[in-house]
Amino acid sequence: PMTSSSDGVAFITEAAAAESFVALISTSDSDSGSNGYVRVSLLGHEHFSLQQAYGDTFMIITTTTLDREKIQEYNLTVVAEDLGTPPFKTLRQYTISVTDENDNPPLFSKSLYEVSVLENNIPGSYIMTVVARDPDVGKNAKVSYKLLDSEVPGGSPVSTYVSVDSISGS
Repeated sequence: PMTSSSDGVAFITEAAAAESFVALISTSDSDSGSNGYVRVSLLGHEHFSLQQAYGDTFMIITTTTLDREKIQEYNLTVVAEDLGTPPFKTLRQYTISVTDENDNPPLFSKSLYEVSVLENNIPGSYIMTVVARDPDVGKNAKVSYKLLDSEVPGGSPVSTYVSVDSISGS
């Protein structure tokens, strides 16, 4: 028996719901009788299952939601076995790559940043750098910084006293 799919690689977004379609697999066996019937099974990960689409064509579907930050890629093995005596089987590897969604907020490296500043320092002087990281990838992981609108005691906006670089966090 043979299995075929484009190149053995499929992509699915981590935002896909359980029971989402991932890939279509066709099987064939040129033998006649029971030697030509093919039983297909999936080895690999419990996050996926096989479902017959029609005839000798099967779908790989998700059984649960996926999280790219936990597992970025799954390697599955599809086994196609005929019903002959002795049975013959073919194994085919499939790679399922999980694509990123912007599903995580940036996290600061510290829960609290404290710093002492000398009185009457020069405007524009470096005070400190805050650091945040986002577990997503690419543009979804880009972090930018800004001060929230707030006031210091006396009613002046914080931004009249300090500023933050939107890219570096300094």
